[in-house]
Amino acid sequence: MSAIKQALSKLDMSVSKLEGAIGGVEQKIAGAQQDMFAAQNAVMASSANSNDAAKTQALTNRLDSAIGKVEQILTESAA
Repeated sequence: MSAIKQALSKLDMSVSKLEGAIGGVEQKIAGAQQDMFAAQNAVMASSANSNDAAKTQALTNRLDSAIGKVEQILTESAA
């Protein structure tokens, strides 16, 4: 069970770092000057965004699976 606790601790630290990074990006976006060519840039970036969306969905699926496994282990150990 110690390995699970260590893994959960590392996951918690990683999530905290991710939240901090997201906050930093949000601040940069909020302070950024509006781009006159934003529509053109959005079209060019759309193909990159679809790849990012696929990666995001894959990561979401992996995290959901890991969370499910941890919940199952915790339920079994509590019984």
